[in-house]
Amino acid sequence: MMMINQCRKAVTLVEVSIGIIISALMLAAIMNLLSSGMRGSTKGLAHQANMEAATIIMSQIEYDLLKSTEILDPDKNTKNNFARWKFYYEPAGGNPVTVKYSAKQTG
Repeated sequence: MMMINQCRKAVTLVEVSIGIIISALMLAAIMNLLSSGMRGSTKGLAHQANMEAATIIMSQIEYDLLKSTEILDPDKNTKNNFARWKFYYEPAGGNPVTVKYSAKQTG
């Protein structure tokens, strides 16, 4: 009985192919996770920008309302949907002027 000592020193084409397929599947899964994370991050940044713009607008409206001298609510029996308020504005070196500010209501 003869014992043949088989010592492999090379990699077969099938093993290389299986390795490439497994690597490609892992890369595809990782890329999918990264791309979904980027989409979520982009939406989050857009939401943050909208919230900052809304905060600025709301603080300007709050400032105007605090300085107002008269607030006129819209009439319930008409199609007038505007909330209005008046405040005094004094330009540099001029006389105070009454300004009427209107903002269309939504909803």
